[in-house]
Amino acid sequence: MSRVPTAAVIDALGRWLLFVVVIALVPILFNFLGGVTAANGHLSFTSLFGHGEVLIVTCAVLGAGINELFARDIRADLKRRRTWIGCWSGLVLLVCAAWFAVIQADVRDQTGLNYHRIAVWSVCAFVVAAISSGTCVTVSQFEEPR
Repeated sequence: MSRVPTAAVIDALGRWLLFVVVIALVPILFNFLGGVTAANGHLSFTSLFGHGEVLIVTCAVLGAGINELFARDIRADLKRRRTWIGCWSGLVLLVCAAWFAVIQADVRDQTGLNYHRIAVWSVCAFVVAAISSGTCVTVSQFEEPR
């Protein structure tokens, strides 16, 4: 087994953090700015995350990680792990996308929603997705030697 490509992993995670995670969170930043500048000045955790937009951000972050994972030819001893990590990440992505669709359908149908629970659990989903996506990026750096 070869050495861990520490510099490559740190570089890839830095690029992923800046160009995927931070940029994907820009819509949440705009929600925050809208809440700060609103006439009523009402800004809360629930108002910021309670409508499920963070689930779309979660899907974007996961999609980028999955793409990075399968875009490279990794070491043979990691291919099974890559498959498991990729399947897990894909499952989380599908669940988040479906959950967002259900929330939006409930908003459209004006059914009662608990926006605080949506906020809490969608942020939890984002944390799980960020860890999963970061793992995808990390594993992708263990390239097959040439």
